[in-house]
Amino acid sequence: CESNTADDDDHASVSTGTTRSTRREGASSRGDDYSVISEDASMVSALRRDQELNSIPLRKIKLMFKEGRMSDEERKHMLELRSAIKSFGRHDVNVAHILVTTGDYYADESDYSKALSLHEEAFSIYSTKLGDHDSRSVDSKLRIARVQLMDGNVDEAMETFCQTIHMREALL
Repeated sequence: CESNTADDDDHASVSTGTTRSTRREGASSRGDDYSVISEDASMVSALRRDQELNSIPLRKIKLMFKEGRMSDEERKHMLELRSAIKSFGRHDVNVAHILVTTGDYYADESDYSKALSLHEEAFSIYSTKLGDHDSRSVDSKLRIARVQLMDGNVDEAMETFCQTIHMREALL
C-alpha cells in the first residue's frame, strides 16, 4: 500500500441549504429583516428537499413493486430512504445510515453496481459531514472495498483496502 497524503477521493462539500438567523438583543426594526431572511431560507430548503424527493418518486416505486420488478424487501428499503430524505435532506448522516443498509441489501442480492453506488454516496456524506477519519467514514470505505472485491475488481478493492488502512491508522 502506498501512502497518499492527498485526498483519496474527490468529493465536493455539500450544504443542506438551511440558514439560521439569530435576532440580536436590542435590535428594533432590523429584527423583521432577520425574520424574512429565515423564512426565505426555509422556503429554499423546502424547495431543495422537494427536488431531492423527485429523484425517488413514490409512484415509480409502487409501479415497479406492482409489476414485480421490485421485491418487498427492496421496496421497504426504497421507502425508508425516501422518508429519510424527506425528513432530513439528501446529504444528512441519517440518510447515509440508510444508504449503507440499502447498499448491504443490494450486495447480498449480488447487485454490486447498486451496492457500490449507495456505499459511495454514504461515504461521501460521512466524509463531508464527519471527516475522513471518523469511524463511520472508515467503515463505509471498507464496505466499498468489500463490494469491489465481491464484484471481482480485485485491483480496485486492494487500493480501496489500502486507503481504508491509512484512514484507520489516523484513528489510532
